[in-house]
Amino acid sequence: MKIVFVILHYMAVEDTQECIESILNNVDAQNIDIKLIIVDNASPDDSYKVLTDKYSNMRNIYFIHSDENLGFAKGNNLGFEYAKKQLNPDFIIMINNDTIIEQRDFCKLIISKYDSEKFAIAGPNIISLKGSINQNPIAYKKPTLKDITNRVLKYKTLKLACVLNMDKVMHKLNKLVVKEKKNISKDFKLHGSCLIFSKDYISRYDGLYSKTFMYGEEDILKWISIRDNLKMAYLKDIFIYHKEDVSTDKVFSNEKKKRLFYYKWNIDSLEKLKELMKRGY
Repeated sequence: MKIVFVILHYMAVEDTQECIESILNNVDAQNIDIKLIIVDNASPDDSYKVLTDKYSNMRNIYFIHSDENLGFAKGNNLGFEYAKKQLNPDFIIMINNDTIIEQRDFCKLIISKYDSEKFAIAGPNIISLKGSINQNPIAYKKPTLKDITNRVLKYKTLKLACVLNMDKVMHKLNKLVVKEKKNISKDFKLHGSCLIFSKDYISRYDGLYSKTFMYGEEDILKWISIRDNLKMAYLKDIFIYHKEDVSTDKVFSNEKKKRLFYYKWNIDSLEKLKELMKRGY
């Protein structure tokens, strides 16, 4: 069995190194061919050189450098396509550079779970180090075009409010006024910080939907899984740790600019999802 980890790197070199080391030192590779692909997403500092200097002599680690920041989906897809076309993997795991694996039987459990569940896409327990909550699975209700339009309007309103320094107040008021309806749906989507793809998916696609820059990948992947009848699984016996927003925090020391970035690209991704839903493919 061959499992390839794709790690998208952008500036946060200490975190990327910790992620790499957690795989090399903690994951039991006995009888499993484990390889790592590090994709540098045009980091403007010297972090790519730091990584290549440290790991380029390791035969199971491959490096890809992009001359431009392609965003989350396209950046990961560079690694996904290389893995698919050059390494012939049984599984590709897209994992954020701000994650840590401590589970020795991580890969063995993935293989075992696939044997019993035959999933196309899967996700593990993702324990956030900001509050120790499990980020998987995420409750999901299939949206209508009206639902997406309303979400776009919400983010546009928040973006404008952010310019006026009012979006934080709106968030607080929303929490006080709106009581969320209990989601009784048994359906779910998976958090994008760790996505496991089996050959059922790899054989049909060259990665994630590539027209988004950042955010919304989970919604689009879920919509595609429904459209194309792909089995999505939550693997509760497998877990990783997630620091969250490490690369974004490197870029934005200003919280307001970070929030504007978040609103902008959520709007863009939702518009892309709406286009997909309108076309039906």
